[in-house]
Amino acid sequence: MEETNKTFELHLNEYIIKGIITSLNDEEIDTIENLGSKEYSEAVFKVMVSSEPLVDLELFNISTTKIYIVGYKGREGQLGYLKNMQFIPDDEENHFVNVISTNILSVLMLNGNSGHFTSK
Repeated sequence: MEETNKTFELHLNEYIIKGIITSLNDEEIDTIENLGSKEYSEAVFKVMVSSEPLVDLELFNISTTKIYIVGYKGREGQLGYLKNMQFIPDDEENHFVNVISTNILSVLMLNGNSGHFTSK
């Protein structure tokens, strides 16, 4: 598996969102109890996101590991976090989080396994 390491910057109104997307290998995926490398090999990514000014959402809580899964349960992509080694999908009711999730998928679909991408 080729390793993915991409960064992005997204401008949303008065907010600047910066993120890092890195791939998880099969061994790391297998440590997540409700996922498995057989189904999600090369489709699970760790995401770290920050905002300026700070947004008070779970997505920006640095104490939890954020995960993005391409093709999760038949969807294009799903953003969520790990809790007790379980993947917890984001509730998708926040428009702000949905825009960031869509941007993550767009960055992953761009050619190459590395690079910095800016969206305005």
